[in-house]
Amino acid sequence: MLVRLEYEGRTLHEISLEDVTDEIAIGRSKDCAWQVSGKDPVVSSRHAELFRKGKSLWIRDLQSKNGTFFRGRKIEKRRLKPGDQVGIGNHTLLAEKKTERAAGRAASELRVLTGKSRGHKQPLLPPSLTIGSDPVCGLALLDTLVSKRHAEIGVKEDGSCWIRDLGSKNGTMVNGLPLREDKERLLKNGDRIGIAHLEIEFHDGDSRRSGSQAWLRLGIAAATLGAALALYGAWMMMKPSSETYLNRARSLAALEDFEAARQILESAETARGAATFHAHRQDLRRRISVWENTARQWVAARAALERGDWVESTRRLGALQSERMEAWDWNERGVSERAAAALAKTMLDARLRAVGSLRRDDATVDALKKDRIQVQAMLDSTRTGRPAFLEKLAAELEATDTALEAALKESLALDTALEKLREPFPPYQEIVTTLETIVEHADGAVKRRATQVLEPIQGLARAFGALHAMADLTRAMAFDKLDGAPFALPSPEACAVDIRVSNARGALERIHDQLRAAAAQTAHTHRTVRNLMGGDTSVLPGLDMLENNDTLNKVFACDTLQFEIPRRTRSNPVGEYDRLLGVEEFYMQIRTLPEKMDPTMALGWPFPSLLTRTEETFRKIRELDAFLNEPANRWLLGGRLADEMNRLKGFLGRGDAIVSAMLQEAARRQGRERLIAGGIAMKLAPDPAALTVGETPLVRWLAGEMRTLRETLAEMNNAYRRAAPARQIELRAAMLKTGLPGDPMLRGMWVMQSSSRQ
Repeated sequence: MLVRLEYEGRTLHEISLEDVTDEIAIGRSKDCAWQVSGKDPVVSSRHAELFRKGKSLWIRDLQSKNGTFFRGRKIEKRRLKPGDQVGIGNHTLLAEKKTERAAGRAASELRVLTGKSRGHKQPLLPPSLTIGSDPVCGLALLDTLVSKRHAEIGVKEDGSCWIRDLGSKNGTMVNGLPLREDKERLLKNGDRIGIAHLEIEFHDGDSRRSGSQAWLRLGIAAATLGAALALYGAWMMMKPSSETYLNRARSLAALEDFEAARQILESAETARGAATFHAHRQDLRRRISVWENTARQWVAARAALERGDWVESTRRLGALQSERMEAWDWNERGVSERAAAALAKTMLDARLRAVGSLRRDDATVDALKKDRIQVQAMLDSTRTGRPAFLEKLAAELEATDTALEAALKESLALDTALEKLREPFPPYQEIVTTLETIVEHADGAVKRRATQVLEPIQGLARAFGALHAMADLTRAMAFDKLDGAPFALPSPEACAVDIRVSNARGALERIHDQLRAAAAQTAHTHRTVRNLMGGDTSVLPGLDMLENNDTLNKVFACDTLQFEIPRRTRSNPVGEYDRLLGVEEFYMQIRTLPEKMDPTMALGWPFPSLLTRTEETFRKIRELDAFLNEPANRWLLGGRLADEMNRLKGFLGRGDAIVSAMLQEAARRQGRERLIAGGIAMKLAPDPAALTVGETPLVRWLAGEMRTLRETLAEMNNAYRRAAPARQIELRAAMLKTGLPGDPMLRGMWVMQSSSRQ
C-alpha cells in the first residue's frame, strides 16, 4: 500500500507501507517528519501520526485542535485501507494499492528528508551528481556542516547509481555506515544517505517507473468512475457550498449585522463541503462574538467620554481588547476605531496617574516630572485631528498639567534637601535647617511632608553625631570605652514616612554595626600582635636577632650542635640557632618541601621559635593593615591608631630588607648555610611563591638543596658504618658540620659527640 499527503492537488509527502519503521508525525512544527503547508492554519503543530502495527498502517489523531476526519466524521485512530481519504485540516491523506513493477527504467532520484531543503527531489542523470554546500553543486545543501564538495553519485550506463565521499570534513553515511574516501558503494532503492547531519533518501528508477504505471492504471479507473459521477456532481454544484455560506457570513459581519451572520453560519453546517470547512466555521463564529462585544463596549465608552464620566470610560475601555487587531478587524472602520480607543485609554491612564501623584504626600519630584511629561505628550499629540468625543478629556488634561507645574515648584526644594540623605555622610545639620525653614513658610502637601520627615531626621542627626564620637574613640585606641558610648536611632516606624529617611536610618545602623565590629576586630588583632611581640609593640626580638651579624653568624654555624643534644621537653632554647629557628621546627619545615608541613607536627615541639613568632607577627600586622584599609574602615585610620599602624608597618619594611638579604646569602653561601638563609627568607616573605634563587622558585630550590644535602649525609653515614674507629671520628665531625640540627641521621652523631666530651 502507498500513502501520500496532498495539499491543493500537490503531493507533499509519500511513503509505502514497507518503508514505515517508526511513527511519522504530521503537523506544522518543524519537528514533524511530514510538515504541512504553511498556508493551512487549521492544522495543529503536531496534528496526527502514521504508525505501523504488524502488516497494517494506522493513522492516529494527536489531540489536535480541529480534529482528524474520515468521511466527515472525527476519528481518534483508523487502520488505513486502499481508497481511504483522511482530512487533516485542508490537507488530504490518501491510501492506495501499490501496483506491480513495469518493464523499463526511469531516472533515479534523491529526496531530501531533513534540513532547509526538506521535500526537495533531485533526479540523477548521467554521468554524475555532486552534493555539497557550494551553490554550483547539482544538489546544493546550504549548511555549515556540509563541505563545499561533500559527495558524488555516479550514474552508470546500466542506470545503476554509485556514491563516494569526496574527502568531506564530517563524512558521508549510507544506512548508518560511513563511506571510505577511496571506495564507491552501490545505492539500492530506499537507501538513506547521511550528509553531515542531513538525511537524503535514494529512489531507484525501476521503483519509480513501477509507481507511475500504477498511477496510470488508477487514472483510467478514476476517469471511468468520474464519468459515472459527473451528473451527480453537476447536481451538487447547484446547491451552495459551505464556503459560499462562510463568505456571506463574513460580509454580513463587515456590515456589523452580527446576528444575521450567525444565522448564515447555521446554514453552512449542512451545506456541501461542510466537513472540509468545519474549522473555518468554528473560527468565524468565535470572531463574530469578539467583534460584537468590541462594538458594544466601544459605543458605551464613547458616550461616557463625551459626558466626562472618567470612571465609566476607564471601565469600558479596560474591557476592550484594543491591543488585539483581531478584535477590531470586522471592517476598515473598525480598524481605524481601534487606534482611537487606544488613544483614549492612554489619555485616561496619563490623567489617572497624574491625579494620583498630586494627591499623595510621598510623591517624588521625579514621579511628578514623569507624570507631567506624559500629560504634555498626550496634549501635543492630540492638538490637531482630535475626535470630538475626546474634547472634554483633553480639557481635563490641560487642568491637570497646570496643577502638576505648581506641585513641582513646591516639591523641588523639599526633595533637594531629602536627596542629600543619599550621600555616604549626609550633612544632617544643613538638612534639618532647610526642613525647619520649609515647615515655617510652605503650605499644603509640601508643608505636611516636611513636617512628617523633620522629627525623624532630627533624631538621625543626633545619632550621626554619636557615631563620630565613637569613631574618635576608635582612632584614639580607647576600645574599652566604646561599650558605654551612647547611640540611639529613631524608630523604624517614624522613619517610614519617606524611603530616603528609612534608607538613611538603615545606613546609620549599618555604619554603627560596622564601626563596632571594626573596632572589636582592630582591638583583637592589635592585642594578638602585642602578645606576639612580648607585650611591647616597639620591639620585635626575632627581627633584632636577624639584624645582628654576630648572632646571625652563630645561627649559620648551627651553634646548637656545640651543646648536648636538646630534649623535646626543654623549656629554654639551646644556643642561638635553637632560639631563632628551633631545632625540630626548622628542619621539618624544610624537610617537607615542596609540600606544606602538617600543623599537627608542631604539637610536640617545646616552644615556637622567634622566627615563627616573627612570621606570625608579620602576618597579623598585614592582616590588620588590610582590614583598616578596606573602604568601609578607612575613615577610622587617624590619630593614635594611624601612628601605631605606621610603627608596625615599619617592622614589615625591615622584614622585607631581611628577605632580600637572605636571598642573596642563599645564592652566595654553600651547604646547610644556603638552606638556613633560604628558609629564613621563605618564612618572612609575604608571598614565598614569588621568590626565586637565580631563575628557580625559592620553594623548589630549597627542596632540591635539602635533597642534595641528605644524599650527602646518607653517603657519609654509610661510609661511617664501614669505617675504622679513627675514620669514624672524622666522619662524625664532618656530618655534624654538614647536616641541619634536627636531622635524624645526625642524632646518633650528636649523642656520641656529647658523650666523648664528658
